[in-house]
Amino acid sequence: MKFFAKNGFAYSALFMFVTTFAFVLPLALLNSATKPLADRYWATAGRVAVLRSLGIAADQADPDATLAAYRRLATWTTDAAGRPVPVPMATVEAAELAGKPVTPLSYPATVDGRKRLAGNFTGLGLWSSITLVLGFDQDMRRLTGLRILSQAETPGLGGRITEPWFMDQFTGKQLAGDGPPIAFKTSGPPPGPEEPVVDGIAGATLTTNGIRDIILSAIVTMRPVV
Repeated sequence: MKFFAKNGFAYSALFMFVTTFAFVLPLALLNSATKPLADRYWATAGRVAVLRSLGIAADQADPDATLAAYRRLATWTTDAAGRPVPVPMATVEAAELAGKPVTPLSYPATVDGRKRLAGNFTGLGLWSSITLVLGFDQDMRRLTGLRILSQAETPGLGGRITEPWFMDQFTGKQLAGDGPPIAFKTSGPPPGPEEPVVDGIAGATLTTNGIRDIILSAIVTMRPVV
């Protein structure tokens, strides 16, 4: 049949369809099969970040224990007037599953006899938004933890904000009372624990400035909840 001749349009179109179908179908099935695992992984990662920012031990490799610890946290948002309002954890989880998370959302907790408060915050880096979890002590003058949730900064430069050494240095860090809450330095001796200064990343000034601005915004947002 000339219609299906190898050099004809119909044959070429059919060949392309069959070839594409043969490659795409297995990938689609694989994506469908692994999506629940991927969703659980990222949900656990977010819960681990919240718990660690509060100074509560959490392990990505133990999602069930992480979920149990996360569900013991209280959750709050703020109304249109800026007043703190409690939100049931079931509502928070349902909103996450629907892809419409409750915002702003904070997590008050008592750890080692001291009140702490954590929350998710987003601000601009160099190339894109940076989303992180910040934990504060009860007077908002000291960080209890910082964990990066998402970023798209330059690999090897601003992208290094996800490295443990960078995030861990914020734990217990004193914040400045006036002006920028924290400063970054890229040379000289390591800053002391009571200095509102942390080691920055050479060549990533705009990225670290973005984190500084997120911390400042978080203080303003969280203060009504304390």
